[in-house]
Amino acid sequence: MSNVYDDLFTKKPDNEVTKVEAQQSTDDQQDETEETAMFHCQRDSSKAEALILETKSDMYSFPYTYLEIKFTNNYSEIIVKFLAAHVTIKGRNLKPLFHAITHKKVNYIRSAKRNELEKDYPTYIDDIEIKEYDMG
Repeated sequence: MSNVYDDLFTKKPDNEVTKVEAQQSTDDQQDETEETAMFHCQRDSSKAEALILETKSDMYSFPYTYLEIKFTNNYSEIIVKFLAAHVTIKGRNLKPLFHAITHKKVNYIRSAKRNELEKDYPTYIDDIEIKEYDMG
């Protein structure tokens, strides 16, 4: 499958953030999802090398190295700190996502699109905020 995953999983230095233009999810990407259409986990015992985050306007790829994670507000907010950015994921029932990130199983997360209703998803991701650190 040649798509955004292939482009983003190329090796980068551990502290580099890759930002690419947001693309619509394809039908086969949605068919691959395991837990919900808003995040995708590795199906086998392997660990993901990078975490792809799709906000409402951009897409980012962060390597799983130097990762710190915590949850707040009864699993309605997850804070992930990478070497080059601070990420806040907001939504409902984020506990499965928190544990999957902790075990480096998640390789893709996206925020809800306008037409998606919270009641249709067991884990709902309302927003992803990414604040890049000034490395210079």
